[in-house]
Order: sequence, then C-alpha cells, then structure tokens
Amino acid sequence: MMTTLHELTQNDHAPWLHYLRRSFIESGELSAIIEDGIRGITVDLGVIERAIAYSADYDRFLTQLQTEGVPFDVLPRAMLVDDVQRAAYILNPVHEQSNRLDGYVSLPIDPALAHKTTETVATVRHLLADINCPNVMVEIPATDAGIEAIEKLTMDGVCINATQIYNLATYERVAQAYMTGLADYIRTHSVWRQWPTSIATIAISHLDRKMADVLAPHKRSDLIDKTGIALAQAVYGRYQEIFSGPQWQKMADKGAYPQRLLWTSLAPHDFRHEETYYSDALCVPGTISDLSPSLLNIFRERRSIPHPFILQAEQAKGHMAALAALSIDMEAVAEQLQAEDLAYLAQQLETLRESVRQKRAQMEDNWQRLHWQLGEMETAVSDSLSHLCTDRIMCRIWRHDPTVWQAEPDEISNRMGWLHLMPAMRSQIDRLHTMTDGLLADGFTHAMLLGMGGSGLAPHLFTETFTQAALPPRPGLPPRPHLHLNVLANTDPATILAQTERLDLRHTLFVVASKSGRTVETMA
Repeated sequence: MMTTLHELTQNDHAPWLHYLRRSFIESGELSAIIEDGIRGITVDLGVIERAIAYSADYDRFLTQLQTEGVPFDVLPRAMLVDDVQRAAYILNPVHEQSNRLDGYVSLPIDPALAHKTTETVATVRHLLADINCPNVMVEIPATDAGIEAIEKLTMDGVCINATQIYNLATYERVAQAYMTGLADYIRTHSVWRQWPTSIATIAISHLDRKMADVLAPHKRSDLIDKTGIALAQAVYGRYQEIFSGPQWQKMADKGAYPQRLLWTSLAPHDFRHEETYYSDALCVPGTISDLSPSLLNIFRERRSIPHPFILQAEQAKGHMAALAALSIDMEAVAEQLQAEDLAYLAQQLETLRESVRQKRAQMEDNWQRLHWQLGEMETAVSDSLSHLCTDRIMCRIWRHDPTVWQAEPDEISNRMGWLHLMPAMRSQIDRLHTMTDGLLADGFTHAMLLGMGGSGLAPHLFTETFTQAALPPRPGLPPRPHLHLNVLANTDPATILAQTERLDLRHTLFVVASKSGRTVETMA
C-alpha cells in the first residue's frame, strides 16, 4: 500500500528513523515500518540504554554472552553490534533495491576518539569487520581529526555519516573530504564493486535551542528559531553547487553518489511551533529526514506529503548577516555545540556501560528463569501463543491495526497512541522545559487542569505520585523549578469555590482538557 513515506521517497527525499532497540526488531515493528516506507535507521544509544536498564529486552542475550565468557568491557559493544547486524539484515532489501543509496544502519563510535584521526580510522575498520554488513554507516564527528578520518575511510570504501556540523565552513570541509576520498578511491581501486556513500548530518532544532539563549540578551525575537533552517538553506545551496559540474559528473558517470544531507533534531524546542515545523520545511530532494517515533506517526497518518519551503541561499545570507550585525560569532557557537555534543555522547556511552553492569549484577543476584506448570491449560496456552506468532498480533498492534479486535476501524484506531507515548514524549522534553521556564519567568506558580473523566485521571495520578516527597533524589542536582499541579474534575460549586480561594488565580495557568473537545462540563 502506498503511504506518505513512499511518496516522499518518490520525490527523492528519504525518511529514516532515529530509533532502535531489541524488541523493536524482534516484534516485527522494524519490518512493518520498512513496509510503510522507512529507508534507514540511526541508532540512539539512549534508547538502547533505557531498554537494557528498564526492560527484559536484552536479558537473554546478556545471559548468553556471560555463558560464553565474554568479558564485561566487551559486553556493551557486543550487544550494540548484534542489534546493528539484525537491523541491517532486515534493511538489506532496501539497500539492494535502492542500489546502495538507502537501507543503512548508522551508529556512533566512542566520542573519546573525536580528536584522534589514526585511532578513529583503526576503530572504524575493526568495528565494521566485526559487524560484517555492507549496509552499515559509522558516525564520525566533524572535528579537524574527524574530517581527516572521513577522507581516509572514504578512500577505503567505508560509508560515513559526518555529524556535528553547525556552520557552512565545516560542511564545506566535510564535503571536500568526501570528494577527495572518492577521488583516491577511484585511483586506488581498479574494480569498483561497491562505491562508498556518505551523508552529512545537520541538527536543526539543537542549533536553534542554543541560538535562543544566544539571542536572548539582544531582544531579537524575530531571529529566534530561524537559524537552523537558515543553515539548512545555506548548506543545501552549497550541496547543489559542489555535487554538480564537470568534476563531479566524471565521478557520477563511474557510479559515485553525492554526499546527501540528513536533517536530524527535528522536534521544535518551543511549543509555539507545530511538531512538523522543521520536517515540513526540509522535505527537499536529495536529502534525508531523521524522524523521531512521534514524527513518524504523524507522517504515517497523513494523506499527502508536505510542500517544503523553497530553500534559497539568499534568505540564509540575510539571516546570517543579521546575526553578524549583532556581533554573534557563529564559529564559536558551532565549537560550543560540538563540544556539548561530544560530552553528551560520552555521558550516554558511560550510562550504557553502567546499565549493562547493573543489569548483569541483578541477573547474577536475583534472576531466575520462570517455569509454569499449566496442566490441562497447557494446550490452550500453547495454541494461543502460536496464534500470536503466526498472525503477527504484536506487530499488528504496534501498527494500529484495528482488525486485531474488529473490522470497524474508528473505535480502535484512535485509541492506540499510548503505544508510542514514551519515545514520543521523551522527544518533547526540551520543549516542555522551555515552556515551563517561560511560564515561571512570567510569574506563574500553579497549574489547574479542568477535565472530566479520562481527561482528569492521569493528571490526578500525577498530583498524587510526583509530590516532592515521592520524587527520587537526584544526587548533586537541585529540584527542577516547576508549577504545582492541581486538578478540578467536577462541577460541584463548593469544590470550585474552595479551589479559587486556595489559589492565586492571577498566577495560575488553566488547562482546559477534553479528549473529544465536546465535554459539556469542561466546555461550560
């Protein structure tokens, strides 16, 4: 069935997904989204870390590795390699059908190597030898040493994802390194069985979030949340110039691919923008969108593809000129962002290792295989489990397939959003923090949710659960400033009067909540 994601691909724009974990592969959901039109995967170490720490996704594989005597310091890498191999195998038909343009799994390497060219090259070669799949990309930060490594690895025929590009000058150096590496590849290989390909990643919202802080003292709200798209405009213009003309055409005639641009960090940090603010603007030919799970769901449910803004280099120049007039050093901003990215990735990697250590300790101390003696029910249970597998029930549930329960879709299809709640909301954390900080700065101290029935149940649970006494301690970190949440879930006049007398209404944010938008009591 043709989907919006397929239409994007027909328009030379590839949708990839920024998400991977073991159950996502084993449940069949990865296969399902590939059928729906996803063309590649970028690995988020945070997702895998949380799956190790808070689920049983990796328990059996971890037990297997321990039984085989795999040393602890190798365990995280072995678990990551196994996931990448499985995902790459499932994506291989896309890789072959696209003539090696798409169908990749992209994974990061240790950020401690970011400023070490020789060590980066050696590590990438060793890692890819372990994975042994043709459709795997390695992410290399666009530091000075990283750019040099990109050139050397491209000459070796390695597929590279250049990351942490936050200004035009860095992109130009990355593109030139790829071009030089391709030229050396042609010169040193008499038979070109598999051309290396590459992508250059631009983190759009991440840049805009940083620029919001930089622009705050200048009182230029008209420039906020526009730098990311302006950089995309400038880079896209150079991309079109670099990968055209006689020099490039000679390489293209031999089978070379241009270094496509991948837009990532596409969730706006400010709730004043729709969630598709960036993704709609950047669905341009020759590029890739790295979708979060929540953005993927939005695109799956759409009936038509978005019409992107016309990316014009002149608009980008005007915006950058306005920043320069404010004496904002974009090169310094790019360096800060790159340093922050490397520190964040290092923290993710260390947290992943710690989660593996803790899970191993838990399993050694407490974990026991559970055995059921089902008696006369064993046949029925066995048949039911077989039915779940043969009819792909779990996969169909994750795809919001109403026929699992009944033929009529309306009653079921709009009740499955909770399946994606955790990854969807995690991608919104920055936006929620921005909104909360803004409300606190405006003097708000409390929030009052007005909702009946189901609209008030979860908020009421939050008020009972997330009290200061119930919150777990965060060593070394102060409590995050927040609004105190109250819930009004009935129309009793005495209750309403008590709430109004208890709260300072001038400093209270009122949230009118109704799932249908037609709840009589709430609307009244």
